Amino acid sequence: MGRIKLQEKQCKKIAEVVNGLTFNKTHFNRPYLDITGNKEEKLRTYLFSVAICHQTQNLFSKKYQLAGWDYIEKVFANLAKDKSTLLDLEYLDKSKPKEIEIELRKSFSDSNKQEDSTLETALERGEILSKTARAILKNYQGKVSNLISLSDNRLINSGHGLYEILEEIPVFVDPLRKKSTAFIKFIEEAGIMKIKDPDNFTPIVDYHMQRVLLRTGCLEVLDKGLQKILKEKTPMKSDKELRSCAVTAMREISSQSKKTIPEIDDIFWSLGRSCCHEKTLCYNGSCNKSPCTFATVIAVPDHKECVFSGICPGNHNERYREYWEPVVDTNFY
Repeated sequence: MGRIKLQEKQCKKIAEVVNGLTFNKTHFNRPYLDITGNKEEKLRTYLFSVAICHQTQNLFSKKYQLAGWDYIEKVFANLAKDKSTLLDLEYLDKSKPKEIEIELRKSFSDSNKQEDSTLETALERGEILSKTARAILKNYQGKVSNLISLSDNRLINSGHGLYEILEEIPVFVDPLRKKSTAFIKFIEEAGIMKIKDPDNFTPIVDYHMQRVLLRTGCLEVLDKGLQKILKEKTPMKSDKELRSCAVTAMREISSQSKKTIPEIDDIFWSLGRSCCHEKTLCYNGSCNKSPCTFATVIAVPDHKECVFSGICPGNHNERYREYWEPVVDTNFY
């Protein structure tokens, strides 16, 4: 028996609530999904923004009052509008990572000064952009669209699906395909392409999803040692076991709720980011972010309590609210 158990009955209860949720139209009309430029420029914007999106807990802009992924969306929409060299394959290929780091820090700075940037590990992210650009130039004649054409708009395609092709780019080697799914999700939502085999989508599982699935009781941690590690935020060498179980839980909730995998991502990411974070709506009476991310994504006319409050064990049991996501050193998410 493993250390973590999937609670299918609880997943079904959660899915029943998820089934009744509807999205705000504004969520799919935001600037990031309507960026300027031709098809190739748009594809590079989505590819590079996703490529550097990991461990963004401290990324914040006072000027825009945006954090984490929201700030990345804002910056890359601006980079696309300005035809930035940070989206230019030749520049990224030929420049030293240190030079790219400086430009990244400036872009993620309210003052346009690198020393004021809140972007951590910018050198590593610069190296990621350089290697990603080099792979597109070397293997796909400098066009991301060639990569997509090769896949025939399929996720899995006898070694030539989008998932399979993206794995050849170093930053997309995550076996659970978080960044790959995110990239594909965004280019679909931007109307650039449509996936032919959506049943092959792998759920996105980052720290927010793991935390929510633990607190809602969809995943039950049987091992007391692991319980202690998660609740005390003790660094772990690997979160493979928990992430893999989380993928199964997300698939189950998607199937039971009739919501697509990309829709499930939006729901759980936004809830974990705001309603169920350091502060919890069910216990503190307010969300971790203002405005609440979940309420901007999902149509909730009255957001005084969590949508899962009636069925979530974390709503009335501190033992579940104490759970935190695995603390790991990774660029997978």
